[in-house]
Amino acid sequence: MMSFWTVYVVIDALDECADRDGTRGQFLGKLLDLQQEFDVRLMVTSRDNPDIVSQFKYSLTLEIQASPADVKRYTGSLNLCNATRSYREKWKIRLVRQWMAC
Repeated sequence: MMSFWTVYVVIDALDECADRDGTRGQFLGKLLDLQQEFDVRLMVTSRDNPDIVSQFKYSLTLEIQASPADVKRYTGSLNLCNATRSYREKWKIRLVRQWMAC
């Protein structure tokens, strides 16, 4: 890393990384240690998980939420043309409920 002025690290869906044995916490700890030694910029996405939030308590955060309209637009774009109309509608409703619960 010493040959670069700034290193950018993007981690998407950190909450989906299981933390059964503390691996996620160790991984985050190493990244935060790197920030102490080098010019490392982190961008991390995650659901609102207390363990993850506590790791970034001194960092700039931005909360984003999908709106029902966004989820409906996305589910409407899914290629469900082989399914019957009632089946497609049931799946769209199920997906919207599932994503809005996150």
